[in-house]
Parts: sequence; C-alpha cells; structure tokens
Amino acid sequence: MKVKFLVALSMIVSLFFVTSVSATESEPIIDGVLTEGEWGEPTFVSDYFNIYILNDTDYLYVAFETKGGTYLPTGDGDVGMMNLYVMNPDTEECWAYCWIHRTPTLIELKYTDPPDPQQTLTTEATFAVTETVFELRVPLSELESIGDTIAFHFLSYAQGWTDWTTCWLFDQSYTLWKPTKADVLSGNGIPGKGIANAPGLQKLIPNWNYANGTGN
Repeated sequence: MKVKFLVALSMIVSLFFVTSVSATESEPIIDGVLTEGEWGEPTFVSDYFNIYILNDTDYLYVAFETKGGTYLPTGDGDVGMMNLYVMNPDTEECWAYCWIHRTPTLIELKYTDPPDPQQTLTTEATFAVTETVFELRVPLSELESIGDTIAFHFLSYAQGWTDWTTCWLFDQSYTLWKPTKADVLSGNGIPGKGIANAPGLQKLIPNWNYANGTGN
C-alpha cells in the first residue's frame, strides 16, 4: 500500500511540473502576429473583427483581429484605432485603453469612476500592432477593483473596412479563470472523488499562464 501511495504521489508531482512548464511556454507573445494555436479560438466575434482574450494571475491578454482593411493606414484623413473598455459591472468603474495610428507608439489609459470626471493614468500595458492584428497585455494590478467578472466594450476601426456604425462591439462579459490544483488534476484525468473537496488542492496555482476564461 505504501508503495502504491508513493507511486501515485510521484505521478502528481510530475504532472504539476510538466503542466506548469507547458502553460508558461504557451503564453501569448505580444508581437502583432496571431501564431497558430497561440490564442485558441476567438472569445468574441462580430461581423467585422474577432476578439481573443486570455488571462493568467498577473495579466489580461487581448488581441483584436480585423476581417478586412488595415489598422495602419496612411494619409491625413485615414483612421486606424483600437479602444478597449474594461468595466466593473457592479461599480461602473471603467478603464479605457486607447490607441490611434497617428501616435502609433503610445497607448493611453483613461479611468472613470462615476460621477467623478475621467482621469488619465500611467499604464504599464504593452502592445504591438500590424496591419490586421492588435495585441495588448494589461497588468491586472492596474484594474484594482475589477472583480472576477468583467464587462467589455471594444472599438476596432480599420481603414477601408469599418465605419463608426460597425466598429463597435458592446456589452460583452468575461469571467477570469483562476485554476486550482484540483482543476489541473481533474483536467488531466487523475481519478479521485475527493479531489474537488480536498482543502490542499483548492489553492490557486501561482503564475499560471495562458488560461481561457469564460466569455458570454
């Protein structure tokens, strides 16, 4: 019996090591390129663009993919623009990450806590943009009181493709995924009726990467 227990324990330790390495290696690279398998399936879809969302314990990852046109137009009257509105549905606080091609190396963070006026905050968000893809990594620490369920508005304006009536996707909901050790064991087929209730397995896995939340 003792030998069987040690073998089982060895399998569990090995599982955590392999799974954690695999997850870290799959963290999306913010380079403006949607590499196959990097983001999985779109979280939200409109007729004009796709949105991909992932999270880990430290960051929210968001990718915009236009289905036509370009985010990097040329000419004085052209527009390429992405806005990500992140909202707490309970308090109506809103964090808006705003990019426009006329200042292509800058992203601004605007914060509003009704009824207070909008503020401009310093952001540590990183991003990359190419003709058809915009990728963004947002530190969850900047969204101090966001909660587990997030409401989103998305603005994706691609020159030659969208206009001000088609560039919006409003009122999308996303629940952050925070895996526990029990989630990992169950997801990898480890048997055991007590896994879901064992106190030691209900702790969050630190620094977990590339986790799909739930989009509604």
